[in-house]
Amino acid sequence: MRVIKNIFETNSSTTHSVVVMPKDKFDKWTSGLYCFNGSYYGNESKGEKPVEGEIYTEEQVLEFLSDMGYEYDEEYYHSASKYIEDCDVGFISWEQWFEDEYLETDETHYTTPGGEEIVICCKYGRDG
Repeated sequence: MRVIKNIFETNSSTTHSVVVMPKDKFDKWTSGLYCFNGSYYGNESKGEKPVEGEIYTEEQVLEFLSDMGYEYDEEYYHSASKYIEDCDVGFISWEQWFEDEYLETDETHYTTPGGEEIVICCKYGRDG
């Protein structure tokens, strides 16, 4: 097994994905906000860059996408969430992450010995 920037490889044919976050951030994510889990490909001179692992509102995501050069056509998409999903640059809602037709998903809530409430979400199984 090797570890590279919060990613692990097990040399097996199964898929394992783990997200660990504070409960307050998890609560924001599950309330309909977006987590940024990708790489920023936009022009760095435009606006603020999204931070990996941070939670953003729909309006903030639309602004980031605009800075990246994407154009939101309201008549075509009819919903910002579908547009955000189609852009596929790393902004993901709780529903998009948790609803996976190929992998099992689970979440577990813990309180650390220091009293911090955290949530561990995982996906596992054979992909496809």
